Amino acid sequence: MGKELQILILEDVAADAELIERELRKGGIAFLSKRVETKKAFLKEIKDFAPDIILADYTLPSFDGLSALKIAKERCPDVPFIFVSGTIGEERAIEALKRGATDYVLKDRLLRLVPAAKRALCEAKERAERKRSEKALQYRVEFENLITVLSTNFINVAPEDLDKWINLALQTIGEFAGIDRSYVLLFSKKGTKMDNTHEWCAEGIEPQIQRLKNLSVNAFPWFANRIKKREIIYIPRVIDLPPEANAEKEEFHLSAIQSLINVPMVYRGNLVGFLGFDSVREEKVWSEDSIALLKIVGAIFVNALERKRTEDLLIESEYHFRQWAEKTHNSRDAFLNMLEDVSESYKELEELFMSLVKAMVNALDAKSPWTKGHSERVAAYSERIAKEMGLNEEEMKNLRLAAILHDIGKIGTYDYLLDKPARLTDEEFDIVRRHPAQGENILKGIRQLKDIVPLIRHHHERIDGKGYPDGLRGEEIPFCARILHVADSFDSMTADRPYRPAPGKEYAFLEFKRCKGTQFDPRVAKAALKAL
Repeated sequence: MGKELQILILEDVAADAELIERELRKGGIAFLSKRVETKKAFLKEIKDFAPDIILADYTLPSFDGLSALKIAKERCPDVPFIFVSGTIGEERAIEALKRGATDYVLKDRLLRLVPAAKRALCEAKERAERKRSEKALQYRVEFENLITVLSTNFINVAPEDLDKWINLALQTIGEFAGIDRSYVLLFSKKGTKMDNTHEWCAEGIEPQIQRLKNLSVNAFPWFANRIKKREIIYIPRVIDLPPEANAEKEEFHLSAIQSLINVPMVYRGNLVGFLGFDSVREEKVWSEDSIALLKIVGAIFVNALERKRTEDLLIESEYHFRQWAEKTHNSRDAFLNMLEDVSESYKELEELFMSLVKAMVNALDAKSPWTKGHSERVAAYSERIAKEMGLNEEEMKNLRLAAILHDIGKIGTYDYLLDKPARLTDEEFDIVRRHPAQGENILKGIRQLKDIVPLIRHHHERIDGKGYPDGLRGEEIPFCARILHVADSFDSMTADRPYRPAPGKEYAFLEFKRCKGTQFDPRVAKAALKAL
């Protein structure tokens, strides 16, 4: 069964303990054992010996098995506890099982011991793995929610407050992830120098921000080569870095770093800097999921920093415009150039806003292979239907944005529901049905999204009033939400799901015809049949 087990035997008769050990070895179980017969010794070895399984007699001169079981359930609840006794009767055995014993074996039937022990250990391993998976899942859900909050905050933050919010975000991520230092390093325009511009340190960790200024990128060739390729640099053990990374290793030792992650921050294909996370007090292992989410955080940061730069340029352009207005001798060409600069700045701000929105959606799409690309496909289908129906440019713009964000409320939905290979139960479906309202709650504080929030809340309403969350019917449902519902349904019917393959386009068209006037707006369904 792999490595030797730690078996704690509570038994006052040495010969009986030897019989138990002999039986286990005959059954192919390799183990180390400790025998105890008093409460004091039992308490000590539970702590010091840390057993993988406990085998206990029911009756002992100075202690009893039920008392030992109670202690074990309090001190090490996940450790299997099997009674091995000659005095336990059926009623006592049932009572012991009710109180949490894993099994019981009679001493005159020790042939049952090995199967019972193996089964108990196997079940304990499965429980431990399930708990680890649930813990990892909960961590991911909480991390996704944190990213969503950061995205909405950075969309709303004023440029003059950005530095404060970046430092607060570094602290929030650092404390959540249990790391010692988080920071931003930005490259110079030519990419030859880098500066530590923002930093958060856990209590007792020495700041490095003043030391890490005007650093030459070429002084760290191993690092520079990887970061310029836009690679995420993940070093679980600094001590294991190769010889060609000696310069980097020396720098990391100066900062007392044991493990680190550096996430490139890229804007419009250009490397702007990187987001760093250091573990100083211990070596730290990051999961692939966590690293992927940190990449999204890097995208949020770089878009926020570029937004500040663009808004600063806009303010500067407006200042020059006012100067021009005061000096009428300026040429017409200079005026037109200034207008062009201002226009470009506004255009870039809009692109940055969309980049932040997409960073939020990436956090959702990364949850599952079944959700990846869904939002962009729904946006494309929505645009085709809207174009067929003659919507104006502003309506099309709002509809596309709503389509991209329509499932953002699923950020708080457990991954196992999105990946479940069978149909959802009624209780599970109730959890999923909450996502339109959750999406509204996430986005309602963003002033730029006020016109699309109703579309997100109502994209699962039906014409006949049997939809959710509000049971709206007919014209009560926002028109663009009706388009979004059709586009979302089309993607659902033409994309694979974990519990079934895609029914296909022909099936989707039959459903549009069958359900127009009940589930779907008849005009939208008709347009979809032409456009998709």
